[in-house]
Amino acid sequence: VIKPRGGTWRLRDFYEMLVVARGEASLAGAFPSLSDEGGFSVPRTKSGWEAMLRQGVAEPPLPFAALSAEQRAEAAAEMRFTLSCGSLSWRPSRAAGEAWDQHGWIKEMPNDPEFEKDTLQFVPFEERLVRLSARRHVEDHQLLAIFRVAAKLGHTVEQTVGFQVKRGCLVLDAGAKRGRFTTHKSVNTTFGAICAQASVAEGLGMLKDMELTQRRGMTSGRSSQARPMPALRAEALLALTAEASNQGELGDQKKQKTKSGVAKAKAEGEGEGT
Repeated sequence: VIKPRGGTWRLRDFYEMLVVARGEASLAGAFPSLSDEGGFSVPRTKSGWEAMLRQGVAEPPLPFAALSAEQRAEAAAEMRFTLSCGSLSWRPSRAAGEAWDQHGWIKEMPNDPEFEKDTLQFVPFEERLVRLSARRHVEDHQLLAIFRVAAKLGHTVEQTVGFQVKRGCLVLDAGAKRGRFTTHKSVNTTFGAICAQASVAEGLGMLKDMELTQRRGMTSGRSSQARPMPALRAEALLALTAEASNQGELGDQKKQKTKSGVAKAKAEGEGEGT
């Protein structure tokens, strides 16, 4: 699970990752996946194909040198996005029957009319995440390389499932072969705490919009039946931030001082009475 830089996920961000990925030896020749959810397609390496042959999962079971260009393209590994969690499908415009150019995206993608569109614009800040899943036997060094690419561009890997990265090496879970996967978080805080400051800004912005609507008298139904909107306090929209926490502590201190002052005055009154 990746947290995109600034919570923004555009076709431009995907393009930048593809360009930087081609600079990695393990991801050389990477191109956009043609799947519905989109993602990265990475050419199969010789060592990776030989490992697949040993495991009996290579199709066709031929030596790497004997594979045709089409067979090598079909054997490419994929790291796909997830539907409703960062999916970003892109396909080149080509005439019917025209061959798919794996390098044509370099010039064509920046001309897409939705190149700058933020696909996570209407998603809550804490849910602006991109989920990648490994498909078609992704090699370990390829997975580590995509992590490096994300870090170079300011994206953050929030968590992994079934493996973790230790000292630059990929370590599989002990129970992965038995289908038991563990979730590993790279940060010790929840997504809600991460987005707290942004929640404050969004909440105050919403309050201003509601106050503006009230002043303009924008209501539904007949004007004779319109009723004023209830006043909302900004405090009700504050998230649990350091500022809000400090304000709460100051309020508690004031309450304690008030209670101690009342108790002291009451004691003095009783002393005078005796």
